[in-house]
Amino acid sequence: MYPFFSGLGGYVFGTNKAGNLDPSDIGIANPKFLKNAPLIDRWNKEGLIRSQVNDSIAKDLFLKGKVAYYITGPWFLADIRKSGVPYAVSAFPTIVPGIKSAPFLGVQGYMVTKYSSAHGVESLAKDLVANYMMQPAAQATLALANDRSPANLKALAQVKDKDLKAFGAASTGGVPMPNIPQMSSVWQDLGAAWVRSTKGSGSIPARKSFIGAQKSIAQKIG
Repeated sequence: MYPFFSGLGGYVFGTNKAGNLDPSDIGIANPKFLKNAPLIDRWNKEGLIRSQVNDSIAKDLFLKGKVAYYITGPWFLADIRKSGVPYAVSAFPTIVPGIKSAPFLGVQGYMVTKYSSAHGVESLAKDLVANYMMQPAAQATLALANDRSPANLKALAQVKDKDLKAFGAASTGGVPMPNIPQMSSVWQDLGAAWVRSTKGSGSIPARKSFIGAQKSIAQKIG
């Protein structure tokens, strides 16, 4: 749901002067988002977004050609290619003029654990991570094997797969998932805010739902 959230002006945490995430600046119910929140109520009324439709249901509907769009990532490529359903990969469209609907970005990586020394492979492990995997060719090979768009720009330039190139373009302006401990206090309440405001009849107005979510998150962070 993050592209919908960001596309309406929402954000999780702001940043301080040093550019670091600031957990005291919670943007779940910031003024810009609240101004656009009535759109969520309209989507709920029209049935455009329904909280009852989870990821597996959405995937099944798309593979059977019953819906026109499916919001997902490159991990879905293998299944859609097998299905034979005609498709194209595109960036999330703009909802409100002047606000980019940015996706969340997840980045995979390598690390050397303390156990490498105990097993006598510390030097080899460091060489693998710090040298081999830093090379564009290695990252391009890994990306193709995992249907992922490489983070290394030189590796990305080597990728010829049109879908991976499209996912790379669609990720432009994306927001890295906040990597601070306080993020653990966000997921449940932010998700619940969407459910409360998109469950059809009996839904809570989005403005009230997200204000409640922000209050709950702030209390948990303390």
